[in-house]
Amino acid sequence: MKSIYVSNAHRATVKRLCLGLAVGAAVLSTVGPRAQAATISYTFAGTGAGNNTANVEGWTLLHSAGWAKYDWWSSDGNIGDGWSDAESQLAQSPAFNLDGTGDLSWQIIGVPASPASAPPLHSADISAAASVGGGFMGMALRDVATDTYVLWMPIAATNFDALGAVWPSQSFTQAELVPYANDGKAYTLDFIDADKSPNGEDHWATLGGASIPGSAVPEPTALSLVALGAFGLLRRKRR
Repeated sequence: MKSIYVSNAHRATVKRLCLGLAVGAAVLSTVGPRAQAATISYTFAGTGAGNNTANVEGWTLLHSAGWAKYDWWSSDGNIGDGWSDAESQLAQSPAFNLDGTGDLSWQIIGVPASPASAPPLHSADISAAASVGGGFMGMALRDVATDTYVLWMPIAATNFDALGAVWPSQSFTQAELVPYANDGKAYTLDFIDADKSPNGEDHWATLGGASIPGSAVPEPTALSLVALGAFGLLRRKRR
């Protein structure tokens, strides 16, 4: 058998590469409080009862930017009060990977039941101006790479008198999530309130929390650090 000679220079390069990868892995393991979590939970906890501003916990608020985030019914926070009857409200969670270990659930209230049974195909297709009596109100699972909604659920009718006593829970079941689990794709959970009452009164929805079976996608900053480390090793090797 022919022996393979490995020079000291090559050994040093391999050693530096392994060290760089180890450092990169350590950086990724520290990205965000939920980077390695089996379940991602959001509560939007506010600072006190009544008209307080919720902690949006990394969610991106689109369209009606700066909307009020009311806390009318409990000491917990929520996002998407929906009081503006002219503007759509759209919020997207931080990106995540699904692991197929359970249901993806959320707590949502609103009035009335969603006039539309499905959202537009892409989040970019949701107009900043709410539809009159025909917009979608509810939650949707979005494929980040294609900006395509792959699952959605309209808000159900809510008993207004019971608001605050019970936050209705809805979910995508574990079985429904099977095609999207462990597929290497990034997803967001989107809150959508894109409807306006025909008679000028408000149609509204509010999201109180969510639980996602998966792990957060590492932030681009951490990935950039790993890339820079690898680039630095290559430059040193070429010198």
